[in-house]
Amino acid sequence: MYEAIEDVRPQRDELMKLYLRQIHIDKDKKQQIILAGDHTAWSRIYASTLKDRTYEHGAKVISGKPITLGQGYSTLALIPEVQGSWAKPLAS
Repeated sequence: MYEAIEDVRPQRDELMKLYLRQIHIDKDKKQQIILAGDHTAWSRIYASTLKDRTYEHGAKVISGKPITLGQGYSTLALIPEVQGSWAKPLAS
């Protein structure tokens, strides 16, 4: 089952090339590309055997600091319009 999941997983480099080809910039208008980033920490304090568990900025306080143990997830999105309510996710 894991092999099948790996076989159908999209290739990140190829997806990024596709996304970059879809970004249209009007150089005459000196249009800027607007990117938005987000980082979310998934707190896994008691999962001591979890692979890649790291210290993440979080709402819980450990030793007097706003950190948590767990995994972090980041997303980068292209905001194609000044007006509107959608974004194209580029990387996560």
